[in-house]
Amino acid sequence: MTTLYEIIKKFLYITAPFFMVVFLEMITVIPIRLPSFSMVSPPLALIPIYYWAVHNPWRFGIFSAFSCGFLMDVLTMNPLGINALIFTLLYYTVNQLRRFIAGKPFYVSWLGFSLFGTISLIIKWFLISLFSHNFGNFSIVLISAIFMIILYPLCALLCYSLIKISPEEDFE
Repeated sequence: MTTLYEIIKKFLYITAPFFMVVFLEMITVIPIRLPSFSMVSPPLALIPIYYWAVHNPWRFGIFSAFSCGFLMDVLTMNPLGINALIFTLLYYTVNQLRRFIAGKPFYVSWLGFSLFGTISLIIKWFLISLFSHNFGNFSIVLISAIFMIILYPLCALLCYSLIKISPEEDFE
């Protein structure tokens, strides 16, 4: 018979990746009083979406990626569906290629994220530019991508530690 503690522990273990992405989305949209920082703030939510798609896709699925993207659209007041599409496409693409990334040295994962994360930002920039009929400054996308790539090891370490907190064997 399972106790309430075990049920809560299992719930937290299963939902922790989703709430990590939501937490990083909140950090991304927090107004920081630095000139022009909000324009180049890195989309930190892309990091755990990539990480979970490669290393633990059974804990963070495509529906979670879509939901987090939709939430990000609401938080950033982007046209509804832009981030949902980007997050879903990133998750799906990386999940399909995970056999080439998973189990390899860390720099392979970092390089893969650098590629897929930058492509995601470029696609987002392009789609938002199409919606607004104004192609914005592309250098902002590149600066944001550089910040995001630099922060990947820290966020990946957080994701890794989240995996190690409670091993899956507890819930079989």
